[in-house]
Amino acid sequence: MVGNTRTRSDIKREAIIQAATQAFQEFGVNGTSMDKLAELANVSKRTVYNHFSTKEELVMHLVTQQWQTAILNINKKYDATLGLDEQLQDLILQDIEFMVSEVESTRNGNASLVKRCKSG
Repeated sequence: MVGNTRTRSDIKREAIIQAATQAFQEFGVNGTSMDKLAELANVSKRTVYNHFSTKEELVMHLVTQQWQTAILNINKKYDATLGLDEQLQDLILQDIEFMVSEVESTRNGNASLVKRCKSG
């Protein structure tokens, strides 16, 4: 159970990440300030900068996180009996479906997660 213990810092970091995901979708990256992220995550601006020294670092974290999740969700294996074009199309469709589901789950889950982080 020791490995499952989340610190206050972990909870705040997750709140920042969730706030950034929500704000970037709603206002765009350029329309979202670090002040706004701190407000949405219910943390201080200093806390935001302690976890992410720049907005670019935060954006790269989100992109990397989404990429890693997408890679883990690939369940296609190369099949020598099928055409390569068909298999690549299947992979692309699977990737699009994953991205759409991520956007939908983010829109549906952000409000409750940010609320939980604020109360925690």
